[in-house]
Amino acid sequence: MQPVVLLILGATALLGFAQPPRAWLWALIIGSSILAAHLIGPLLGYNPPYEVKPNALVTLMALIPAFIGAYIGAFTGWSVQKQH
Repeated sequence: MQPVVLLILGATALLGFAQPPRAWLWALIIGSSILAAHLIGPLLGYNPPYEVKPNALVTLMALIPAFIGAYIGAFTGWSVQKQH
């Protein structure tokens, strides 16, 4: 699970840095993608090698690292822009 969290943190931090005003949107899109994958995957015929029990509350917890990463990136982006 940690690689997924690190990937979410890294991706949202980069996007938040690149586009600070849209950090919240990137966090929402990337953080909710895990829930979307668990709900849409079975409809498309994808069966992972492990049992997936869609639990909206648990999968929405991915929003936490997504928003943390996005706003760390946004804060860093705004700080860099103010220095120039």
